[in-house]
Amino acid sequence: MSFDFTKLDLSGVEDVRQSRIKVEPGVYNSTVTAAEIRDDAHGCKRLYLEWTVNETGGRARESFVLFRPQGLDDYYDDFVKEGMQKLKSICKNGGLSNPDKPGDVANLKGLQMSVTYEIPKKKDPKRRNEKFYTWLNDQGKEVDNACEPKRFGAYGPLKNGVDKQPVIIIEQDHMDNGSGAPIPPTLNDNLDGLVPDEPPPF
Repeated sequence: MSFDFTKLDLSGVEDVRQSRIKVEPGVYNSTVTAAEIRDDAHGCKRLYLEWTVNETGGRARESFVLFRPQGLDDYYDDFVKEGMQKLKSICKNGGLSNPDKPGDVANLKGLQMSVTYEIPKKKDPKRRNEKFYTWLNDQGKEVDNACEPKRFGAYGPLKNGVDKQPVIIIEQDHMDNGSGAPIPPTLNDNLDGLVPDEPPPF
């Protein structure tokens, strides 16, 4: 039997899904790829977000409280304040038109910004605050040392450098010809209005 690629029929073949890419600790340009509000076990309204690293496709999750019902301890107000601050930072750094009024939760999906990821420490006396499993993957299995956006100060504007190594832009204020002299204020690299060199008339 001869082989003819043009006559292949893959209708009965199951494709192999790409495995989840692990997010390593660091700073990465990322996109909000899922956002929803759900009730937690205490009746609080939580915002659940899924982040996808733009360069690698790695995904991470986080959630935080935006509302707490009456009857809970007063310290839940601190959780609400923290959650509101996170949301404001996400809206601002993601370029939402009005960061003070995000509107529908669907408006968060697609926002892009730089995110600092770390392996969180969970309060667990048995583990002595060691870093450990944090959430379940799509198959319901625990993810080993899964990174999440850091608890405080995780979000910033998109960066233009290689992930983990932002570009440092240095403004040039001295000549680069070895003299070390300051650049004259009239020096301008703008070529507008100039014409190409013309050959001599002979």
